Amino acid sequence: DEIELWIKSYAAIYKIPESGMIRLAECESGMNPEAFNPKDPQGGAYGLFQYLKPTFETFKKEAKLLELDYKNWRHQIELTAWAFSKEKYPKHWLNCASFIKFNTWDKTKWKHITK
Repeated sequence: DEIELWIKSYAAIYKIPESGMIRLAECESGMNPEAFNPKDPQGGAYGLFQYLKPTFETFKKEAKLLELDYKNWRHQIELTAWAFSKEKYPKHWLNCASFIKFNTWDKTKWKHITK
């Protein structure tokens, strides 16, 4: 599908494993580019990777990718590939990273992830 092709393309550009980004998108949004979680107190989490707007804005400044738009799924893929390349995963996606690593939502079975 188109989303997976974009993920694979940016994973290759940033020299990161595509499987991690695909699994993260599946966990965060079910691969739904318009997913929205209004429960977050910072205005909600949006998109494939459930970005909080402040996190997206910080990452795009650090990456010097100022033209990227928070609600554009292609832009989320590019910025997430950059974030993976800078080892910002799993820290910024701690819950899904822990679920992916330990294959359970039972937080008592998660070991601390230090990155």
